[in-house]
Amino acid sequence: METAKTFFSNVETVTVVEPSTDQLQVPPTLHGVTATERIILRNVAALNSGESAADVTSPAVQEEAERLLTKNIADHASILRDNRMIIDGLKKAIAEQKEVMAKQEEAMAKQKVITASMEATLAVLEAVQGN
Repeated sequence: METAKTFFSNVETVTVVEPSTDQLQVPPTLHGVTATERIILRNVAALNSGESAADVTSPAVQEEAERLLTKNIADHASILRDNRMIIDGLKKAIAEQKEVMAKQEEAMAKQKVITASMEATLAVLEAVQGN
């Protein structure tokens, strides 16, 4: 285990803190996911830098890489899920807005008919009065 410890002294690690049930979990951001990807790339570069004779098939190396990749995949999935929810919400809002606009156009058409009828009535009454 000492070789793994020595090997990982040059490698930046990410600590994944599982939130308790009373904590609010902040969703991942694209910036956060990008940072995680950079950490993974730095770790891979450290594996292949020639500074260490670490075996990439060793369990310690594989566990670290798998942990980072699993977190990254989960973050990507969360962002995609959030985007899908936003897209669905926008589609629903647009449909509702179009429905409201259609009702308003229908009401406006009725108002135009009423206004035209009132103007016709006014014209008849003014003609009767001689105005």
